Amino acid sequence: MILLAVCLGVGGCGSSGRYVPTAEVRERCDRLGGPVTAGTLVEVFRANGVTLDVNYRECERSGFAEIGATNAGHTGLQSVEEVELREGSIRCHLSFIRGGSLRVEAVRFPTDTETYLSVRNVECAVYPSNAAGEATQVRRVKDALSAVMKAVPETPLARWCGSRGAPVTVDDTVEILRDNGFHAIRLNQEKCENPGSNSPDVTNLAPRAQQDEGVVSCWVGVQQDPFDEVELGEERNPTITVRRVRGLTTMTVLNVRCTIDPSEEEAASQVANLRAALEWF
Repeated sequence: MILLAVCLGVGGCGSSGRYVPTAEVRERCDRLGGPVTAGTLVEVFRANGVTLDVNYRECERSGFAEIGATNAGHTGLQSVEEVELREGSIRCHLSFIRGGSLRVEAVRFPTDTETYLSVRNVECAVYPSNAAGEATQVRRVKDALSAVMKAVPETPLARWCGSRGAPVTVDDTVEILRDNGFHAIRLNQEKCENPGSNSPDVTNLAPRAQQDEGVVSCWVGVQQDPFDEVELGEERNPTITVRRVRGLTTMTVLNVRCTIDPSEEEAASQVANLRAALEWF
């Protein structure tokens, strides 16, 4: 069950101001979520008669993949009386989750007024505007979610795994490290099958490769890109932090954290090679 604060009326949760997301924020936030993205969810809902907007202000503030979409504007606080009377109050939550139900599931708990609906990586709560319109409002969202299923085909495992992460994705990490001499780096299948595990997203497992490259493991997270406003062609030069503990070196740049356990004979060069590769992020 998702727990969401409901803001009824224009001033229900304080002044929302006149927030207008930038083009960069729209582009980044619309891509978040998987396999159903925020942009796709909004597009399909609107095509099926349900008012929905990405909560860009929440996305811009947090920078995380788990974001919201509502029928109360880009802040979730800009309710329009006509929309709320017709649709109720709708709050949707997107995440990166492979799998999930392939059919729309709906549940309404006895003590709640809202109905929760979910499919794939999307969860929506419908708070009816009145008892008489509840069934119609819930059905409208359920139909829209069914349309989302038809619009988003099942994504192959490797492609889904590689698309995770922001601003640097898992695929980006593999490509950059391979281009810089870490030829055995690859997606970690275990992490693909169990995204909630603490396993690295990227690693090199071949014994010979580890001897040549050092044992490298990388975790790829999600954060707001501090270089969103950098013009094309300008250098980003993100900061790389380095920490060494008992022979294990950890390097962090943007949303990527890599560790290297170098071979005793080539420790200095292997650590330097990883540092040089991360400078390309």
